[in-house]
Amino acid sequence: MARPGLSASQRRRLEQFRHEAKDARVFRNATIILLIADGHTEQATAQALGCCRATVDRVHRLYRSEGLDGLIPRSPLVGHRAGRRRRRRSFGEPWSTPRTSWATWP
Repeated sequence: MARPGLSASQRRRLEQFRHEAKDARVFRNATIILLIADGHTEQATAQALGCCRATVDRVHRLYRSEGLDGLIPRSPLVGHRAGRRRRRRSFGEPWSTPRTSWATWP
């Protein structure tokens, strides 16, 4: 994939954009572009940031087509941690209702 070839002003804007990011995904995406612009391969960038190569490829493609707007995620986090919370069992609460038909206590 072609390198994005950043000018000094583009690099400055990207570094400022990364510095002001409130979302970790935006920070990561801007860092991906900076590393690729510095000559790192997509595989090396993915390993350095702990993400998969497909993420690096997607972010790189979006940046080339949309600029800084391509670095902002389109959807909120989705997955096992987003939104749904499990009801926690309070201390002393039984796991299930005990059977009374065969349970005998002296």
